[in-house]
Amino acid sequence: MKARPSKWKSASIVIILALGLIGGTILYLVRQPVNPIHPALDRLAAMELSKRWADPDLLKIRAMGEQGVEYLRRVIREKESVRTRVLLWVGGKWTEAPKYIPNYPDLKKMDERRWVACQVIQTLGPAGRRAMAELVTAMEKGDISTVNGVSMALNAIGVDTDMVKLLLPALERGAPESSQSQMIWMLARVKPATERTVKYLTSALKHKSAYVQQAAVSSISTLKISNPEVLAGLKRLQSEGTLNSLRVEASSALWELNKNREEVLGATVALIEGELRTYKGASWHGSGGAGVDEVEETICGTGDLWARMKLEGADQERALKLLNDFCRKSQRIFIRMILLPSMMDLGLDMGEGLAVCREGMSAPEDYYRIQGAKLMVQLSDRATIEEKYVDEMLENSEVGVRVYGAKVHWKMHRDAAKVLPVLIDALDRKKYQSYYYPEIQGTVLTTLKDMGPEAAPARKQLEELRTDPNPEVVKMVNEILTER
Repeated sequence: MKARPSKWKSASIVIILALGLIGGTILYLVRQPVNPIHPALDRLAAMELSKRWADPDLLKIRAMGEQGVEYLRRVIREKESVRTRVLLWVGGKWTEAPKYIPNYPDLKKMDERRWVACQVIQTLGPAGRRAMAELVTAMEKGDISTVNGVSMALNAIGVDTDMVKLLLPALERGAPESSQSQMIWMLARVKPATERTVKYLTSALKHKSAYVQQAAVSSISTLKISNPEVLAGLKRLQSEGTLNSLRVEASSALWELNKNREEVLGATVALIEGELRTYKGASWHGSGGAGVDEVEETICGTGDLWARMKLEGADQERALKLLNDFCRKSQRIFIRMILLPSMMDLGLDMGEGLAVCREGMSAPEDYYRIQGAKLMVQLSDRATIEEKYVDEMLENSEVGVRVYGAKVHWKMHRDAAKVLPVLIDALDRKKYQSYYYPEIQGTVLTTLKDMGPEAAPARKQLEELRTDPNPEVVKMVNEILTER
């Protein structure tokens, strides 16, 4: 009769097998092939963000189409991958291990690559859809440095029912506060709201963060969600919200749901009068939306609400005066431009509106110039603009200003010979690629479509766009060419 193996011997065999399995797993992970776009992303990450858009490396990855998206998906998930977690664990146990492991995880580099990957996806638009699940996971697990890049990529892909099905579980699991507001705003893009969306947004009205509450209120307003629990929550936030901008958002939602003038007007007028009594000037003097402080957000939200209420008579005059008083105290052209559409709806003199647009277009920041030009398009819907001001736009150094100038000129004069050179030139992505280019390109294409047969000289450039990886661009181009 054979002797049974001792317990020690059995345990040894188990330990040897376990070590072999662990070693084999580590060896397998170490030998994983390097993502071929890593070098390009690392080069792009070392550049200023604004200079990356037109860089050959970014355009090359974009031109890869579906294959490029697969590489980008690997970049987005590499920080949370099994390989990264296991090798970091190994490095934590054996401090010398990183020296002997090729491509040992560098978390800082991974964050930088992810940011650039999101930029590329943003330029791809819906063509980046296959990376949607990885992006939502990154948003749920990432820190605040991840949120903006991922959010821009997701919005460029296009929020739809499939994306909402990914966002809601992430929110319910308790995504970081820095991510929740962005995710909640995305929910508002899909109508009608599902029962699950309604339930989550209703609960978010009681969230500990005022910013999450504010996002929930905004989405409830957009989705027109109205039930006793929601209305009670909005009224509570209107009077007890910890931020004045939140109180205004609650008033705005109540207006959309009830159209109760007395419930909203008095409360917002009192709020703005109170802000003006204590306002000492802007706390931020930088450029762009990142520089909007809480007081400015309160004023801008109120201006938008008052415009939608279509105030008349003394109410309209008082509202316009309050907004003008704030603009004089603020001395910020950025805030003046944000408020301009609302102030025009409230009766602002068109000459004053023109002055705001022209000041914006003369600013050194490209964002201000483009914003001023877009406002000129809105102004041209309300009043006749002197041709000399439109000619200024057509000769501006910023391509976006020239394109919006071409749109205004075409609306006013229907002179194809004047605007076609600007529009055709702007279709050169390699020359003009930037953060703003997708919007500029869209304006070019809609203007060419409006021109009908007179846009024929742009056919060569449009034919080249039929191979663009962004399906929305291809769709617009095909619509234009089909109508010729």
